[in-house]
Amino acid sequence: MLDPTSYALYLEKEHLGYGRVGEASEFREGAINLAVEEVSAPSGTKFRLQSQHRSVAIAELKSNLSIVEQGRDTRILYWSLLDTDPEFAETGLQTIADIYVSQNVQRQSEEARATLRFLNEQVPLVQTELGKAEEPSQFLPGGPRKRQPLAGDSIRPAASGEY
Repeated sequence: MLDPTSYALYLEKEHLGYGRVGEASEFREGAINLAVEEVSAPSGTKFRLQSQHRSVAIAELKSNLSIVEQGRDTRILYWSLLDTDPEFAETGLQTIADIYVSQNVQRQSEEARATLRFLNEQVPLVQTELGKAEEPSQFLPGGPRKRQPLAGDSIRPAASGEY
């Protein structure tokens, strides 16, 4: 720590750059990203950071994460994340829950769009079939039959002689 608000980052003995507490910083042209949220240490304090491959970090997180449905077919989930740091566990669970909700909303929106596309494709087909079904009625004894209005039909006043 250089002072309460800034730090220097080294890899072995190579100086990579400077960063500020509360801000995300990039080193080695974006190959290293570091965000120091808060530090409670005097100037001159040194910290040793350890890098972890993404897949290892995910596997470790998954091994400490538990999601269980409460009861059968309730769709109520019990979530827990074990960690020695309660704030990390709480933040981690909130982040996972936010991602879960976002993906669920996205999936439901896509399902709704697919249903709407299907219905829009079916309307012309149903109208064509309805037209075909009405055509033979003109050849029935007594002449053409008046069809009953369907939902969505516009209503017009009857002309004289119609009922």
